[in-house]
Amino acid sequence: MTFSLEAERLLLRWMPPDDAADLAERRSDPLVAQYQSWIAPYSLAQAQSLIEAVTAHDEPVIGEWAQPVIVRREDGQTGGDLAVRIGEDGHSAEIGYTLHRWAWGNGYATEAAAARVDYLIRDRHVHRVTA
Repeated sequence: MTFSLEAERLLLRWMPPDDAADLAERRSDPLVAQYQSWIAPYSLAQAQSLIEAVTAHDEPVIGEWAQPVIVRREDGQTGGDLAVRIGEDGHSAEIGYTLHRWAWGNGYATEAAAARVDYLIRDRHVHRVTA
């Protein structure tokens, strides 16, 4: 998959299969999972399955979730992920993010979401984004 998006401190890129252990670790943290739709612990098999599903296409596809990871550019550390789903009308989108606890409070979610919203508006002609 070739998608990548740069922000000032961050890079958003597709999750390769190698990211499964990091995804499982992030989603297994009870505080990270507290308000999410999955239950911790999150297995490596679940992470591998999710990565296969969300990277099946090179770009977000209408009606399906795409989920690039948020990578800190200074050291390549994966801080979390930012999911996006373009609505059936093709002009609305929904986003959500999940960060490792160490990444909380650094503005990474805000920076990643701003870059993603800019992309959605500029390149995908979306005019409404909800989170």
